[in-house]
Amino acid sequence: MDCMDVVVGSASGRWSRIGDYYTRDRSTPLFDSEYGGVDSLTAAIGEESGGYTTLLFRRKLDST
Repeated sequence: MDCMDVVVGSASGRWSRIGDYYTRDRSTPLFDSEYGGVDSLTAAIGEESGGYTTLLFRRKLDST
C-alpha cells in the first residue's frame, strides 16, 4: 500500500470502531491526524450479528 487513504473498521455485537486512516508507504496505516490530515468521515456505525459484520460509513466525495 503506497499512499493509500483507507477506512478501517471492526465490530463486536453492537459495539464498533471505524476510522479514517492513511499510509505513505508499506507500513501500518495511522489516523489521518498523525500525518496532519483530518478525519473525513461524516458518519459511521457498525454491528456484528449472526456471524456477519456490517459497517456503514459516510464520507464526502470531495474530501481533503
